[in-house]
Amino acid sequence: MEIKGARGQKPSPHIAPVLYRIANGSSSTSLNLTRAKRDGTKYENLFRKRGFYSTVLYKYPNFKGPWPSTAKDAAAAPTNNDDRPIETGIYVPGDTKELMGGGYAIYVRQTGYRDMLRDHLGLDHARQDPDLLHDLRVISTLDDMPSVDPFLIKSRFEALRIPLASNSLDIRPEEEQAVRTLIERRIEPVLMKASMSGTISEEARRRTLGAIWNPTLPESARFVKAFGIHESECAKVFFALQGITFYEHLFVTSTEDCRKTAVWLREVAARPFDLRSRPRYDVDRQTAVLQEVARAFAHTIKSMQLLFKDYDQALQEFVTAESAVALRQFLLNAHRHFWTLGHGIMAITNCAQSVAEAEGGNRIQNFELVGQTLSRMRVSLASRAESHRL
Repeated sequence: MEIKGARGQKPSPHIAPVLYRIANGSSSTSLNLTRAKRDGTKYENLFRKRGFYSTVLYKYPNFKGPWPSTAKDAAAAPTNNDDRPIETGIYVPGDTKELMGGGYAIYVRQTGYRDMLRDHLGLDHARQDPDLLHDLRVISTLDDMPSVDPFLIKSRFEALRIPLASNSLDIRPEEEQAVRTLIERRIEPVLMKASMSGTISEEARRRTLGAIWNPTLPESARFVKAFGIHESECAKVFFALQGITFYEHLFVTSTEDCRKTAVWLREVAARPFDLRSRPRYDVDRQTAVLQEVARAFAHTIKSMQLLFKDYDQALQEFVTAESAVALRQFLLNAHRHFWTLGHGIMAITNCAQSVAEAEGGNRIQNFELVGQTLSRMRVSLASRAESHRL
């Protein structure tokens, strides 16, 4: 699919919001591989075929929605592998030095996407090139994740034994260890209670915690089977628990950014300095968009709060009240919750980034700038009124 852009990297009303987000997305949203090739920085060894380093791999909203906002909603929703709130695309810019100049988008789950890799990147899957087969597996693995946060990529690749060079991702060892420790502390009480009883040795404790990161361990199978879940679901359940707890951490740390975004919507976007000079029709139209974005932003935060509350209650009831009902239900739908929360995290992160960009350098908050910012936020929040067109 061709994406039309605009020459020049400065924000412009002629640049579609989705294209702007591809080029300027957060670390959850975009893997800018062109930067790795140019600067020799992060992700430079993620792929073996150099053709991928003229692209941006990105996550974008599935606009079909709506998505379950509580554990109860998820349990009642029909199961459909295509019902994901997030999809994966590969953007091939016409000029890697000017990403917003336009190019082509290849959607990973579209029919014939491998043929498009051949047509636009010269990567012919029919040749059975081992390096290309490796890269296609990398893309498939990234597509099976709701976001492209370096921590989640590293964890997933290690579990699947996909080789990953030390400089492939933008994450420091101490940062990774801090997140791993946080996840282990959150899940450990439940894991121990479900897997063992009484006093256990330190070695047994380490093996039990190891189940979080290595779903092939017997301890992983014992845990899921204790909740009536088939052991074939081990990897899916544990990766979802990692992701949910990771997103819980990101959500807590984004509290201040969310507050600033809500204030901007309420106090700045509603009253740009040149509002009175604009035609009434333009004001009414932008006011409607503002109201839609504000509702969607508040709904996204509320939905995430409810899911994290369900998660916390399920853990606490199992550990303290010895009731497995809520936790079993949560685990059965953990994969769906993982994707829902991943969508939410990307939405609020990109909204906060849009506001920060709008306010950067003490820029004057005029009607046009507010409109651009609202359009980008609207796409990030995946309004059903928005189309797939870039």
